Amino acid sequence: LGRAREAFAAVGDEAGLGQVLHLEGTLAAQRGSYAEAHSRYEDSLAIRRRLGDRKMMASVLSNLGVVAEYEGDYALARAYNEQALELRSEIADRWAIAVSMTNLGMIAVLQERYDEARGRFDEAMRLNREVGDRWMVAISHHNLGNASRGLGDLPAARLHYAESVRL
Repeated sequence: LGRAREAFAAVGDEAGLGQVLHLEGTLAAQRGSYAEAHSRYEDSLAIRRRLGDRKMMASVLSNLGVVAEYEGDYALARAYNEQALELRSEIADRWAIAVSMTNLGMIAVLQERYDEARGRFDEAMRLNREVGDRWMVAISHHNLGNASRGLGDLPAARLHYAESVRL
């Protein structure tokens, strides 16, 4: 990735450079290097903003939200994910909107806001069904199980958990 970053920079390919920085951010996040991940994502986001690439801006914002969540800053994670959702809604990317709804639902669960989480996960499930992403429908069922359990609705939680493994 370092060589790719240097090559894209050398030829002035900002889109390629933005993608490499994004990938470096993801690798850093997976390694637990959150400060480095944040830095790489921010550098990628700056390029995406210059290029007007709203789809990739939303993707980077979503990843910044994941890093903030990992660091326990749920307010910042929510803010990043809300920005990503806004961009994804503007470009009508239903699959990506479902990702943002899932991310926002996860933040709501972590904040013990189970009613909100259930609403986010319901919408994510609806969108995932529309676009035909069975894997994410199964994940939505699992997430709805967690939200239902948090609300004390154990029969609904059981049904969602069972459905998540059936798919």
